[in-house]
Amino acid sequence: MDDFIAIARIARVRGVKGEVAAEVLTDFPDRFRKVARVRLSGPDQTIWTELERFRFQGRRIILKFQGFDSPEEVRFLVGSEVQIPEHEAVNLPSGVYFHFQLIGCGVFDQGKSLGQVVDILEMGEGANLVVRTVQGSDFMLPLVESFVTKVDIEAGQLQVTLPEGLLELAQPSPKSKQPSQPSQLE
Repeated sequence: MDDFIAIARIARVRGVKGEVAAEVLTDFPDRFRKVARVRLSGPDQTIWTELERFRFQGRRIILKFQGFDSPEEVRFLVGSEVQIPEHEAVNLPSGVYFHFQLIGCGVFDQGKSLGQVVDILEMGEGANLVVRTVQGSDFMLPLVESFVTKVDIEAGQLQVTLPEGLLELAQPSPKSKQPSQPSQLE
């Protein structure tokens, strides 16, 4: 069974021809040129459909799905994610990972479990892993080779070397959404 990744989130109905405006959730917007069949996953139902056409409008994308030809027919899609099977994801270069690949990984320092990656925060040119400790506190760890020394996606583990005093800064923090954008180990 495939896992799925979100490439857009439907924000609102647009116009009278069954189009929707969506927030782009991928760092590879050109991928819409190659997408045909998509899964629309909403709070109440999940359906498969064909992407009939698309166009970019500012920071959003306008989508038209086959068989949906009026505002009334697409209204229930608002809030749904436009998803593709994980095996159709863009191939990334070595040392670059999708957020969904890192979120959930265990974090280990010299064999000692520190916790689990629960989120990734993009910070300008880099990214920070949000690690929830086994005690339930969170700390941020820059996603750089000097701190994250080994990434094993298959095993779901990250080997790290923490800077002195970083764990003492761990504090409870609110949960945040999990984007599907890639992050690069710098």
